[in-house]
Amino acid sequence: REKAPAGSPSRPGASNFYTQYVSIGTTQLSVRAHAAVSPWAMAAAAEVVQRMLEHSPSEVLERLERAGCSVAIIGRAQVSSDVPEHAWLSGAKTGDWEIDSTTRGLGGNPSVPVTSVGEENLVDDEEE
Repeated sequence: REKAPAGSPSRPGASNFYTQYVSIGTTQLSVRAHAAVSPWAMAAAAEVVQRMLEHSPSEVLERLERAGCSVAIIGRAQVSSDVPEHAWLSGAKTGDWEIDSTTRGLGGNPSVPVTSVGEENLVDDEEE
């Protein structure tokens, strides 16, 4: 397994970014976000993930838990690389600003088991 990029949950910095956590049912899976994210977005993300997993075999849930999978919500005023586990994609680090300017969520993988989603995709409001 590859070493997790800087800012991953096992590295300093990630714990300072996330101030909100919601557990998914009885699993060890969670939705987490910065303080700037609305509680409605947190609840909506938890409900979506719960519904997606509610009929999954226990083996699937166990594998997700062992892998350390989670969901991170990108706040409206944030960009994808603000999520600590995705910080390595920052234009400041890569010289390519396309990801931060065009992406509002990324899928997790074995090296970075964090799936992210933009807050505006979880709540219905007049601004979007």
